[in-house]
Amino acid sequence: MSGRPAQIRQRDLKQTIFAAGIRKSAHGLRKLAATRAAEAGATIWQLNAMFGWTGTKMASHYTQAADRKRLAREGWKILNDARTNCPAPSQKVRDTI
Repeated sequence: MSGRPAQIRQRDLKQTIFAAGIRKSAHGLRKLAATRAAEAGATIWQLNAMFGWTGTKMASHYTQAADRKRLAREGWKILNDARTNCPAPSQKVRDTI
């Protein structure tokens, strides 16, 4: 192995994707794969190796989005576990302007 990502011709990839019944572009599949890898815990360096990126910009985009999603889920779970649900007020809180 050379350590470089496999080079696949765009036409061959499109034909394979179509034959498999998938109706996504190659870009859409790369985006989906990068998103799923980042959400599964892949690091910036792993994403770079998987997708052949050389800088950290693209990989950071996916890992940051995955981190935000995970942190939001954890935050809502903490809030829910703390049982801080406030009941709806029985009267108007304020008049609308």
